[in-house]
Amino acid sequence: MDRQAVTAFLMSLIAGLSTGLGGLIVVFSDGTSTAFLSFALAFSAGIMVTVSLADLLPTAAAAFVGSYGPGKGAVMLLIPMVMGIFFAQLIDALTPEAAPSPGEGIDRRKLGRLGVISAAAILLHNLPEGMVTFMAGYTDLSLGLSMMAAIALHNIPEGMSVSIPIYYSTKSRWKAVRAAFLSGMSEPLGALLTYFLLRPLLSGLALSALFSFVAGLMVCIAFGELLPTSRNYGRSGLSLWGTLMGILVMMLGVVLMG
Repeated sequence: MDRQAVTAFLMSLIAGLSTGLGGLIVVFSDGTSTAFLSFALAFSAGIMVTVSLADLLPTAAAAFVGSYGPGKGAVMLLIPMVMGIFFAQLIDALTPEAAPSPGEGIDRRKLGRLGVISAAAILLHNLPEGMVTFMAGYTDLSLGLSMMAAIALHNIPEGMSVSIPIYYSTKSRWKAVRAAFLSGMSEPLGALLTYFLLRPLLSGLALSALFSFVAGLMVCIAFGELLPTSRNYGRSGLSLWGTLMGILVMMLGVVLMG
């Protein structure tokens, strides 16, 4: 690797590490309240829906429509999105159902399932972000620094969405932070893949298909798992405000990313 590539890789690494920071924020907050859990799960749902509808899908749609036109472009957008929805359902089906926990207000097995699905979604989402950050830093240092800062801020709440169900299901700060940290490591992995393998093969349409797939996965998780579980652990008002706060925080990240 030349010096420019090393610098670009470090940018992707720093952006990925910020996902672990989101995990740290969760585990050093209120770890006992079901009201906080209800709010936090809804917050995670707001994050995932906003990332999908305000960031991933518009980016993918622009690429597909630009290449294929409105009709065929819409079909090309929907196919990987539907595949993402089915993939979320497959993970859900393959993960053992939660067993009731007598005497406890929190169903830890169910939250553990949420953690697995959320981590898979964020890991897939971060892979192309690592590619984009690397390519920006490799071609233009100032652009790379801007992308690194924006994506790092963007990744903090995503790390929270991974660590929340893991923390509440295991009561382990280490496991929650580790899950958030590992899901962010797909960003430097994306940078390495780009440099060593994908530079001649990488196309905008391939990344757009991945964006659409991950959007379908995240929307399914948010509406099928996170929000219903949030309502089970608190009043509807907590779910509403948690979702709205997640949307607002994530929109700031989307705006910063341009």
